[in-house]
Amino acid sequence: MLFITSLSNSYSQQVAVTLGNTTITENEFFTITLTVNNGKLNTYSNFPDIKGFIKYTTISNASATSNKIEKPLIITQQYAPLKVGKFKVNDFSMNINGVIIPVKGSNIVVNESVKSSIAKNTDEINEAKGVKQFKLPEELIAAKEPFLILCSTKNTVYVGEGFDVTLLFCIPEGNKTTIKFNDLGTQLTEIVKKVKPENCTQETVTLDSIQQGILVQGGKKISYYKLYETFFFPINNKKIELTSLSLTMLLNKKPNNKEEDNKPSFITYSSKPLLIEVKNLPPHPWRDLVAVGNYNLIESISTQKLKTGKSFNYIFTISGEGNINQLAKPMWSTTFNFEIFEPEIDRVVQNKDDIMTGSCVFNYFIIPHEPGVFGMKDYFKYIYFNTEKKRYDTLSSKLVLQVYGDSKHNSGESLNTGDSFYDLIQTESNFFISKNAKEVYILLAKVFILVLVVLLVILIIRI
Repeated sequence: MLFITSLSNSYSQQVAVTLGNTTITENEFFTITLTVNNGKLNTYSNFPDIKGFIKYTTISNASATSNKIEKPLIITQQYAPLKVGKFKVNDFSMNINGVIIPVKGSNIVVNESVKSSIAKNTDEINEAKGVKQFKLPEELIAAKEPFLILCSTKNTVYVGEGFDVTLLFCIPEGNKTTIKFNDLGTQLTEIVKKVKPENCTQETVTLDSIQQGILVQGGKKISYYKLYETFFFPINNKKIELTSLSLTMLLNKKPNNKEEDNKPSFITYSSKPLLIEVKNLPPHPWRDLVAVGNYNLIESISTQKLKTGKSFNYIFTISGEGNINQLAKPMWSTTFNFEIFEPEIDRVVQNKDDIMTGSCVFNYFIIPHEPGVFGMKDYFKYIYFNTEKKRYDTLSSKLVLQVYGDSKHNSGESLNTGDSFYDLIQTESNFFISKNAKEVYILLAKVFILVLVVLLVILIIRI
């Protein structure tokens, strides 16, 4: 539901009041959003109360100290449902910059969440909203005031094993604090600079917007806002300590005519440091070289029967959880049976349920030189450390290739691509003269001619 109006000012500004999704689950928020284009928001009245809902945090992209107006100013009021059922938003009006704007109401349907029957009596976190299972500290479960927490689903990892780090702003159920995010983009830029440890590589998750949801733990409901998420991969066994982070919020006060009372009031929340223990991989000759994660092999081949000298494509795809962007090429055995060219590599990385997953495709161009039946496992394999099994594992091919025809080694035939370069190899001399040698030959020729001229002059004088 959308209401748009233009307010008269020194320039034209447009205001929109929008109702969010009217069908939600009990673990989701209903929202009313105020958007101001081409102007500054001086004052606005309170968002309406809705029977069956409680007001949660007001989200704003505005900076309390900025007068810039080039981008839309957006303020969103969130409402948490108290129970499942049907509710009504009555028609209401808002006073924006001294202008009364009427807004048409709507009906809201709140459905039971998919995990509600399980989560009501357990210490689960609502995974459906993008926060994987982890345990909040007891003191935070019992907290009555909002808090900022830097958390991970893992507290111990192996060298090379990825772990996610998420920054959440949380508000306990029943808390009546009304606050706004203040200049969040600038604050997150500073947070990103501080959070990365020195002994880790990093893969950052792109969040298109602030993700919201409700955590259920210890019988308590805590609403959260996912502000930032990233993945780290330790390069040594040094303990990782992620520093305390701070977020400054703007207290939401009802505007009035007293200039002193309208001055912005701020409150700063700080997270506790996060410690991650790092373990060495078990002893292995290639311990410092292998990938770490939970992978499986997907393979394909353009043909499983062909003649010697004919080419085929073999695709070796590593798929699963881990640092996909750093996966090295599979090992392949040097052999006279095949000519194996460097592979084309294609990587796809995605974040799902706080796990870094994806696939790495190695596409090989191969030419067989000898007839026979060949198991591709004898030529391609991938050794890695399996974090799920906690041991080293090997991805091996199950494909078999049948090659018929004459041996290309015995026949003395060589690869001929049809290019003129290869044709010239058969006809041109194998004797090469360097540039320097050529210059020496020219110099000797000049000296020889000069000697002949001198001898000829001497001969003429004697005659």
